[in-house]
Amino acid sequence: MKRIQVIVPVLAVLIFLIVLSIYVILPKFDFMYVSVDKHWQKEKIADNDAGEGGKKLNKVVQGEDGTYFVYENRLMYMGNKNAEIKEICKIQGNISGILVKDKNIFLREESGNSIYKLNTDGEIISIIYAPGIMYLEGNNIYTLSGGTEFEEYDFNGKRIFKNDLGYNGFDRDNTIFNNYVFNIDFLKAEVYAPKYYLFDINK
Repeated sequence: MKRIQVIVPVLAVLIFLIVLSIYVILPKFDFMYVSVDKHWQKEKIADNDAGEGGKKLNKVVQGEDGTYFVYENRLMYMGNKNAEIKEICKIQGNISGILVKDKNIFLREESGNSIYKLNTDGEIISIIYAPGIMYLEGNNIYTLSGGTEFEEYDFNGKRIFKNDLGYNGFDRDNTIFNNYVFNIDFLKAEVYAPKYYLFDINK
């Protein structure tokens, strides 16, 4: 009986340490992240690909029931049926562009690095702070900063993963498709594949 009383706490401590390592300690090490083709959940990762290609910020975007467009610091909306134009919201600085997916509306200020989300009640909240290019693909937002930092977020601003790409001073163009970054520089084209945490593909 005494032996059981000793074993149970020891097992509990071991389980706690294992869980702590998997979800807190190991995610901090680069070697715990592998590409899709080497991941044991690669089929599940492939199922999540939207296959649409990354959409960049635009001044005019077609929504489900109408068209959203930017006028200086205001987001405007024109319905498909009656062509009535109304103001959705406005911010302090000019809006550089918007992204729309179903009922989710995102916008960015020209002079800032924040990405804002428009709630259904018209409230504007900052969900992501990240410089660089902003894309939308499927149900995720991507940012690419300086050609070196590639990050993926969900629609609530939670970061899913961050990949540090190799720096190249001759970068001319970057685009995103199915989580891959296509990079065209002065001499060649490169493809950067995302890496996923071994124990959680959402990291």
